[in-house]
Parts: sequence; C-alpha cells; structure tokens
Amino acid sequence: MKKVLYWLMGDKAGRTIVGAWNWMWGLPVESGGKVSVAVAEESLRSMQESVQKLAAAVSTQVAAYQRAKTKYEEKVREMQTVERQVITAKRHGNEEAARLAMAKVIQTEQILPQLEAQVKQAEQFVNASKDKLNRETDEAGSVQNRYAKYERYGRD
Repeated sequence: MKKVLYWLMGDKAGRTIVGAWNWMWGLPVESGGKVSVAVAEESLRSMQESVQKLAAAVSTQVAAYQRAKTKYEEKVREMQTVERQVITAKRHGNEEAARLAMAKVIQTEQILPQLEAQVKQAEQFVNASKDKLNRETDEAGSVQNRYAKYERYGRD
C-alpha cells in the first residue's frame, strides 16, 4: 500500500501522508529505520546502564541504612539493659553500681538522638533513591517499548 501511495502521490507527499498516518496511530513517524533504530538502541543502552548504576547505589544506601538502624537498636537494647541494672543495684543497696550504671544510661541517652537522626536521614535518602530508581526504571521501560516499536515498524 505504501508503494502505491508513493507512486500515486510522489515521494515527498507519500512520506508526509505515511508519517501523518503513523503519528495518528502512535507508530514511529519516520519509517526511516536505521537512524531512528540506532538512536533508540543507544538511548536504551544508556538508560539500562543508568538504571544499573542507580540500583547499585541504592543497594549500598540500603546496606548503610540497615547498619545505622542495627546500631541504633543495639544502643536502645543496651540502654534498657543498663536501666535494669540500675534498678537491680538499687534494690540490693549497691549505690556505687547504681551510679556507674546510671552514668552509662546518661551516656547512651546522649548518643541515641544522634543515632536516631542518622537513621531517619538514611531512611529518607534510601526512600528518595528508591523513588528515583523506580522513575528511571519506568522511563527505561518506556524507552524499551519505543525501541520495540522502531524494531517492529521502523524496518520496512
């Protein structure tokens, strides 16, 4: 059909009509396969590399977040243990042990807000990175779909 249209209307008008028809149906406007396909392939490769790098960065950030969270939870457990030691020492009348344990509680209480802030900051950073990774993955999927269209329709 394309050849008949080109024969009937001429090369320039035929390309214009075929391009308009393809555009209306969401197909690649140019049937000019090689350049469009090469650009789509390069774009797809670039997007895939970007997504892989971003995925590696996100996994590193998730690991750092998990370490910070684990450290925070350990300090919370440590503080609870020391608080129990304070109570036990007071019950047994051991004032010196109670004072030492209380000093540890105070020291741990000073560290906890900093650790908690680090955990929250790491969590926000990880969430933002995961969102960016999802957007990049979606965009790469879109590029891949466009490339598939070029592959399918661009090579006449």
